[in-house]
Amino acid sequence: MRQPNQVQTVPELAVINGSKRELPDCFLNARKQLKGDFNSPSRIYAQLPERQKHLLCFAAGFSRTQVGMLWHEMSNDQRLSIRDAIIEFRGLSQQFFDAKAIDPQKFIQGSSFAKVN
Repeated sequence: MRQPNQVQTVPELAVINGSKRELPDCFLNARKQLKGDFNSPSRIYAQLPERQKHLLCFAAGFSRTQVGMLWHEMSNDQRLSIRDAIIEFRGLSQQFFDAKAIDPQKFIQGSSFAKVN
């Protein structure tokens, strides 16, 4: 039994020199697969709402029967067309943002330019 005023010593901790403990291959492979797929176009496309998928497919020049295609059903050329459509949309929207013309009121108000027939 310990005495009330007796100091108890704590054992010293030793530092172990060496490299970090390595993870098993199954963990490394899982991490590699998850990390690589997280930012992939296929994952992002799969999570888009149907309306956005249809907009992209239409802008990419797909036919009506191709509009509902899943990513894995597309050819490489079709996937690159989707990429081109995304880049085109970005440039288009950037023009409106740069001109500060994206405010809803500006779309409702009359145009300051003459109408073209």
